Amino acid sequence: MALNCQIGDLAITVKCEIPENLGRIVRVVSSNGIEHWSDYGPMHTWEVQTLSESDTLTYVIKGKLCFRSKGPVPDAFLRPLRPPAPDEELEQVQPQPAEPSHA
Repeated sequence: MALNCQIGDLAITVKCEIPENLGRIVRVVSSNGIEHWSDYGPMHTWEVQTLSESDTLTYVIKGKLCFRSKGPVPDAFLRPLRPPAPDEELEQVQPQPAEPSHA
């Protein structure tokens, strides 16, 4: 199974169970391996950390809301923020010449 992220990546949360977590930028710090995740069943999860202590992820633990700067997130809920690989060239789009106007 190919994973979206790897240790050290900056990533953005693209799916979540708690809306406040959507769009959070985090750093992937370690692998938690396969864990049972809510109604989704077994999923590979990462231990992630927010970029500042004041920015938190919201979890429900034993029925209570908890705010943490570090915690687990499933790989399927993350997309890495990486620059293009050196051999990947960005497509250059050449402007098309304007057609003469027939006024």
